[in-house]
Amino acid sequence: MTNEIVVGVDGSEESRLALHWGADEAMLRRTAVIAVNSWHFPNLGDRRFGEPMLPELYETEGYSRRLVEDFVSVERARIPGLMISAQTREGHPVQSLTELSATASLLVVGARGSGGFLHTVLGSVSSALLLHSHCPLVIVRAPEEDDQIEPPADRPPTIVVGVDGSAPANAALDWAISEARVRGARLRVVAVWTYPWVYAGPEGSIPPMAFQDQGPETEAMLKSLLEDRSDALSDVEVTVVAHEGASAPILLDEAKLADLLVVGSRGRGGFKGLLLGSVSRNCAYHAPCPVVIIRSDDEAE
Repeated sequence: MTNEIVVGVDGSEESRLALHWGADEAMLRRTAVIAVNSWHFPNLGDRRFGEPMLPELYETEGYSRRLVEDFVSVERARIPGLMISAQTREGHPVQSLTELSATASLLVVGARGSGGFLHTVLGSVSSALLLHSHCPLVIVRAPEEDDQIEPPADRPPTIVVGVDGSAPANAALDWAISEARVRGARLRVVAVWTYPWVYAGPEGSIPPMAFQDQGPETEAMLKSLLEDRSDALSDVEVTVVAHEGASAPILLDEAKLADLLVVGSRGRGGFKGLLLGSVSRNCAYHAPCPVVIIRSDDEAE
């Protein structure tokens, strides 16, 4: 693996924000960032005045090159000394970015595109990359009105990480600890548990009150995870939180005061009963801050 940060750009506002985030991260890590745009030669289905009209090959590739170079020039002007380069690749963006992720330290994309990336909504691209990226995937979404609570000006940066004891969640915790040290950030470690549900009777599903409260078990799991990482956490301010409820809403609520939300790609049945694949998607598309999706080394393609 190299240290470069790869950012997919397609001309959309969210891909601009993704490159902005990736450039800042590259400066923190003292590494380079590569801005990538994918293009392809249009299909014969495109018609004008009843006849197929295709642009010249150089026009298609040239537009892609100008687009990504314009994005890169903005970041060069914004951050003197930034190591950044532009790259164009022919083909589908998922294939291009997946290939590049094999040698990258981070892959960064916007949550949705503007019809760029081969006129594909980036929502579908980011969804595919959740499954196929070889390195940590960062998804940046443009903030909406009232999306985030305005933090105090003197508040240090905060990273929220969701854990459940699974391999991907443990990898997410390790990544979040490393990132907290790079940023000088506080770390908020969040675990979610819930009572199991059963289906019986005309009323539908009911929570069986006789089931044991899993709060103490969850807190013990958190304590064990942090004790195993005590050396790495020696200079990091840590807050530990155990909630009962639904995973995605709780993590999204925690993210309102966060600069970064980190989750594993899948959990052990998902934070006690919900596949983390669905949780990570919910967080990626709805969190008010950038979301980092971490896959463990033992996850198969």
